[in-house]
Amino acid sequence: MQRREQFMSTITHDLRSPLNTVIGYTELMKKSGLNTKQEHYLGHLQKSSEFILHLVNDLLDLSKLEAGKMGVEKLPFNPKNLLEETLYNTIPENDKKGLKLTVIAPEDTDCTVTSDPFRIKQILSNLITNAYKFTETGGITATISMKREIEDIYFLTISIKDTGIGISKLKQEEIFEEFSQENNQIEKKFGGTGLGLAIVKRITGLLKGSVKLKSEPGKGSEFTVHIPVVKVTKKVEIPLEIDITDFDLSGKNILVVDDESSQLALARELIKSVGMNCDTAANGEEALTKLESKSYHLIVTDIQMPKMDGFNLMKTIKINPKFSEIPVIAVSGRTNVTAESYLKAGFSGNLLKPYRPGELLLKIGEILKVKLENKNVHSRSYASNSKNYSLDEIILFAGADQKALDTILNAFIDSNKINLKEIVFAQKRNDIERAAQIAHRMLPMFKQLKAGKIIGKLEQLEHKEYEILPEDKTSCLVEEIEVLLTDLQKEIKA
Repeated sequence: MQRREQFMSTITHDLRSPLNTVIGYTELMKKSGLNTKQEHYLGHLQKSSEFILHLVNDLLDLSKLEAGKMGVEKLPFNPKNLLEETLYNTIPENDKKGLKLTVIAPEDTDCTVTSDPFRIKQILSNLITNAYKFTETGGITATISMKREIEDIYFLTISIKDTGIGISKLKQEEIFEEFSQENNQIEKKFGGTGLGLAIVKRITGLLKGSVKLKSEPGKGSEFTVHIPVVKVTKKVEIPLEIDITDFDLSGKNILVVDDESSQLALARELIKSVGMNCDTAANGEEALTKLESKSYHLIVTDIQMPKMDGFNLMKTIKINPKFSEIPVIAVSGRTNVTAESYLKAGFSGNLLKPYRPGELLLKIGEILKVKLENKNVHSRSYASNSKNYSLDEIILFAGADQKALDTILNAFIDSNKINLKEIVFAQKRNDIERAAQIAHRMLPMFKQLKAGKIIGKLEQLEHKEYEILPEDKTSCLVEEIEVLLTDLQKEIKA
């Protein structure tokens, strides 16, 4: 087993460099002005390269699973949203089959649970890819449900049903084994590595769940996954009008540090709306300069920033006696850092981006010993002309102040014009690391705008899912964001 693990690890690593070269030059050749025959040859070369890349990634996952090195996180997520996003992001954009896609999700699945959303997404992605590959006509139906077991422990059940070629009874057990295909004709006609379902079964086991299959040749297949999750029953109240009693707010200064100007605008307008003073800084170095010149009662800082990140800013604050006692709240889109890690680094608390306005105010109130009371004021609904985004959450930050809303939207539009230029530049240089950093910076605001399609594409960049940044997909993302920015410009009244 050790030799096999070493072999798998070595071969996957050694394949990546030459494969990266093949994919890179293929992309360059596509732009060089080809005749019809050359385009045909290049298409086959690209398809084969993608197949090998998929195989390499599958082998790497299998190697990690066998060696017991694949970790499991416990993170909050919304099961209904995860299923919908995975389904629509997995099906190719240029779907020529015209399959009908259906999601069946009862209201009780639109909640928050904890498990490992990345691993569950990996399971679903494999099942949906298979369903699409083996289905020529008809459709794919994704169904999700939750059943309570004990106290806050629930069983999450997700099924992916297709109207494809189906699998014979004899092969239904073998299909979960490595490199397994029902027969040689399947491999020739549909392709595939025969590793996807083996990975599904092992990851499901890693999550202490199970996977079952119902299938009949010619009538399709249904894969059902059962995974235990913990339902988050404690709801965070979102105070829209805050009654702050027994506390003098005059002269209370808060410094917000973030490299994304639209995030700064959001926080600043919210903090000002409850009577506090708010200054902003674009990075850790600028924050230290402001700390030297003014007294602050609280610092709210992003973690991933250029020049000096949040952790290094925290270290510098702790060793300087002039402001070592100032409490600091960490805000970040990173899900791989625990609350304990933030506390150990010296932070007074942390929030996961995108946060709701009430969450930030409650955290500030908790640290500054401010009594925050929810007056049960219902948020006013906002009817947008576009289905591609929602301003509801942004309005929670701005309240009824149109000027504040305009400020936030203007900051968002301006910052993303810069972000788009950086993404295009990163694509031209195939700078995957830089593209991931920009996407990470952009995601919180797009999540607050509920811009679903754009979120999925930004997450692909953030997670570095591409060996080579594809020009067509990058251009498509840029165009979609430009359309959104144009729509948002129309929302600005001033």
